[in-house]
Amino acid sequence: MRPARHCGALCVINCYYKTTGGAQVTYIVLDLEWSQPVCKEKTRICGTKVLQVEIIQIGAVAVTDGVISKSTFSEYVRPRYYTEIKGRIKKLTGISKNDLKDADELDKVLLRFKKWCGSFGDTLIATWGPDDIPTLKGQCDFFGYDISWMPRWFNLQPIMTRQYDIDRPQITLQAAVDITGVGEQELDFHSAINDAYYTALVLTKIKDIPKEIEWQKQVDTAHANPFISICHKSQGNVKTARMNSVPRTSLLNRYVCPICGKPATLKGRLVWVKPMNYMA
Repeated sequence: MRPARHCGALCVINCYYKTTGGAQVTYIVLDLEWSQPVCKEKTRICGTKVLQVEIIQIGAVAVTDGVISKSTFSEYVRPRYYTEIKGRIKKLTGISKNDLKDADELDKVLLRFKKWCGSFGDTLIATWGPDDIPTLKGQCDFFGYDISWMPRWFNLQPIMTRQYDIDRPQITLQAAVDITGVGEQELDFHSAINDAYYTALVLTKIKDIPKEIEWQKQVDTAHANPFISICHKSQGNVKTARMNSVPRTSLLNRYVCPICGKPATLKGRLVWVKPMNYMA
């Protein structure tokens, strides 16, 4: 069953992964739409916390054993501060201020989302891109909402591009739908429930997802700290690295790939960022 057209971009700081010892897992494919302050001066700040955006729509589709569930989740969310919908967002999503006036605020909508997720047992959240979950966590942190119950999550985008031998880790959802050949594109993109549905279709074309998730975890770890092995082996120092004068043959310019274990040598020099942190 396809979601209704009237129902309404997809769920790095840190990604979390979960193994369930062979138990059947339901993938909750999550997508969000959000509004922004109409100008920089209207940005809400509370102490050291900044409210960058406010979520205005949540859409989710469940996939169990490669089959998309008929049960979906789709709700508008009434923003507390960013109530004016920018023209660009309105045009992209089709969401107007009038659509949100009778909606509940995020905390109440999340309670219903929690209940819906709980009906599937063991779950993992899948998103298209790295932004949605950090955005959700940021807003909940600003308002003090508890989301410790939230299932762990992973980004489907780099997994899909790797399996389909695409030479870049990020492509649009529409491109992914075209490449995987999952069916006709009858629904509008940039609607939370529609994008969640399209992403769920893409997910059904991915092989050995648990293995891919574990591999992506290693990739993300390597990207987050590619010089983790040289922190203990380096004979250089912060001063020489900061001055960009480390010889190319120095141990500071060599490290072992944390994924394949093979030695690698940097082609250029290191740029000092902060103590024990360097950028190639």
